[in-house]
Amino acid sequence: MRFLWPLCIVLACLCPACNPAESPVVASIGAQRISAAVLRAAVEEISAAQSVEYAENELFPGEPTTDKYQYLQPLIDRSLLLLAARDRGLHSAQTASDDSLIAVLQKKISTTRVLLSAAELRQYYNDHPEQFYDEAAEEIQPYAQAVITVRARAERQEADAELQRLLTGLRAQRAAEIEVFPRQLNLALSDTLVEQKNVQRGALLSRRGGVFLKQGRLRKALAILSRAAVYAPELAQTHLYTGLAHARLEHNEQALYSFERAIALDPDLPDLYYVLGRALQMLNRPAEAVTRFEQAIERKADQPHYHFHLGEAHRALANFDRALVAYRAAVALDPGYVEARYRQSDLLGRNGDLDGAAAGFASVLAMEPKYAAALIDLARIYGKQQRHVEAVSALEKALGLDPTNHTVYNLLGQAQARAGRRDRADVTLAAFERLSAAERHYAQGIRNAQQRYWDRAAALLNRAIEIDSSHVQARIRLAMVHLYCNAPAKGIIALEQAVALDPDNVEAHCLLGEAYSSTGRPDSARYFFTLALGLDSTSVRAQHGWAKAAFQAGDSAAAVAGFHLALAINPDHAESHYLLATAFMRLRQFGRAARSFQSCLEIDPGHIEARYGQGLLLRHYGAVDRARGIFAEMLKRDPDHVKAQQQLLQLERER
Repeated sequence: MRFLWPLCIVLACLCPACNPAESPVVASIGAQRISAAVLRAAVEEISAAQSVEYAENELFPGEPTTDKYQYLQPLIDRSLLLLAARDRGLHSAQTASDDSLIAVLQKKISTTRVLLSAAELRQYYNDHPEQFYDEAAEEIQPYAQAVITVRARAERQEADAELQRLLTGLRAQRAAEIEVFPRQLNLALSDTLVEQKNVQRGALLSRRGGVFLKQGRLRKALAILSRAAVYAPELAQTHLYTGLAHARLEHNEQALYSFERAIALDPDLPDLYYVLGRALQMLNRPAEAVTRFEQAIERKADQPHYHFHLGEAHRALANFDRALVAYRAAVALDPGYVEARYRQSDLLGRNGDLDGAAAGFASVLAMEPKYAAALIDLARIYGKQQRHVEAVSALEKALGLDPTNHTVYNLLGQAQARAGRRDRADVTLAAFERLSAAERHYAQGIRNAQQRYWDRAAALLNRAIEIDSSHVQARIRLAMVHLYCNAPAKGIIALEQAVALDPDNVEAHCLLGEAYSSTGRPDSARYFFTLALGLDSTSVRAQHGWAKAAFQAGDSAAAVAGFHLALAINPDHAESHYLLATAFMRLRQFGRAARSFQSCLEIDPGHIEARYGQGLLLRHYGAVDRARGIFAEMLKRDPDHVKAQQQLLQLERER
């Protein structure tokens, strides 16, 4: 294991002959002594990157802590490994140094090494972006350029895991031999030094969380940023990034709190007021949002999106004149701001400036020809201007973009009638009546399904299908109702009908795979997931489903490969991490299982089965007290978890 202290310091601090009179002893492990002077020197030299890496190498990491003991733990761990090596009689003339002795121990305990797959290497690269950041280019080094370094570091981490597994048991088995002297430890490390190291660590984690945020890995970002806030709570950047991640996940209350905290720490940063305003908008508090957007503009007036969202807040308050001023300011700053032009045109039409509105919508469509809402609103303006033929043309284009929009059928039928095309208008309006009736039944069916009124939902969805036999989504939702009601045969029939209507529908293929999987037919499930992947190779749902079916069929190796592919598509897919861990457990690759359980819990801390898996592994490694604690905590959250109850009973009997 690569303990992160300079070698000369490590050798000195673990020397049994250390004289306590020369420097106070902060801890003892059997005959080993750790002196205050050496601990202090080690802490002074350790970098933030080394501290973060050491914590990440833990198979079963605890909660982040800012106390002084965190800097002592690596030295205690190294001492435990040396004791284990000597107990096994591994010391000799060839292992004169502690590093060589630990290397021999590592080789001795190594199990059959499984080569890292390409997917695992990519996963390491994805999870450690800061290690591959190119300072000159100010971006992460492309994977193809970094692959050699990725392999070396990932293989080193895998090798370290062998010692981590041993350490998990050693900490429990030799707990009675470890004595820490709190007073001496407190005196050995000044508060200033520890604070400095903690802040450096927090800043590094904050930057790393920002990278994950930029990549769209929001839950991973939150996991990293929560640790950053522990080590450096006064860093405004951390709270800004945390708020942005929460906002994108629509956790608006949490986002609001984080943004307010960031402003308190850095009141001069314009973006903080802007993102706080956005959070207030999402919480339907437009009056407060107006204030925050105005504060952002006071600090930096040249940002068009500040003005646009100020306009949105005024519009929500029905302050249309002020909204129009804000939209105009946004367009003046960025003439290509399509959404601002659209809103400006809409308000011009509301104010009776039909020519201005028509010109505005036309400019929007010149920039974005497939902007369906602009086509519809332009047609409405044309109708008011008695330009019915042009209105028909605009609505026909809108219908081409969205053939199922029954509102467009209604508007088009009216425009055709006014343009003197009565026969076509009758056909169009009949289609409107049919589609709107089907959509009404479909919407009511969805509402009933959400309320778990399954029979009524099924009846309404069936009625929607009777009215509009081409309604693919109604068949898919009907199938889901049948699956929820444990009627998979009916669900499969509805899904097969949906696929017949829309052979390229990925969701329908995935649901078919899930239906067959739930009825114990993994081979049929894999067939449909394979079809789904043929339609969309980036579908994590399809790849996860395929791997799950392979696991269900007992093909653990294929399942591992499949889950790795799912994680290559979405590195933060918690359920893929969990099932990957269970596949590793079946293959008895316990170190990899531990890392996958931890990855799942980092993304989804409430995943109770992943927590149970951690408990099993801790028990396997001999850390029974920690295992007992996990099972007990699980039962607080889920008192009926039978397996956790059984594990606790067994542990009590073995006391």
